Amino acid sequence: MLSGITFFTVNQLKLPSLSIFFLGIKRMLVKNADDEVKPPVEERVENDNYANSFLESLNRLRLRRMYCDFSLDIGGETLHVHKCALAVVSPYFSARFGTDLKGVSTLTLENVELTSVKELVEYIYTGTVTITQNNVRELLRASDLFEIEWVKRRCEEFLEQNANARISVRMWRFAG
Repeated sequence: MLSGITFFTVNQLKLPSLSIFFLGIKRMLVKNADDEVKPPVEERVENDNYANSFLESLNRLRLRRMYCDFSLDIGGETLHVHKCALAVVSPYFSARFGTDLKGVSTLTLENVELTSVKELVEYIYTGTVTITQNNVRELLRASDLFEIEWVKRRCEEFLEQNANARISVRMWRFAG
């Protein structure tokens, strides 16, 4: 103690956050052969929310019809979309954009339900799809046509689960 001043060590102050801070600094610094302390030359970091944020922004652009470079015409209704979004999720569109749809800005779709195509476009931009007893068969057909395998598998599972449920109900009624 000098003239009313008391000195404490870091351990006496019990400041774990301060010691963790200094340990972090020590880990960040790299020593070379001459014992010179240098900061890291490169660090690769990842934004955990980037993919979701990107999809949300792309979907907002679609909903505002901004930068849409392609449209799907179904029964007189037009859905505005981005070619790159369709091509990323659908091998069908990816292949066609490089061949017969090259330079084309609109595709008229026949023999496919508007609601199913809307649901698939929603999936392409959000990663979510709503499968119901009313739309499952048409959604399965459309997802098969456009080669969107994840949705196709979910539709098949939905049909299988509902078939098993119907069989169980029939057996229960028969037994009762």
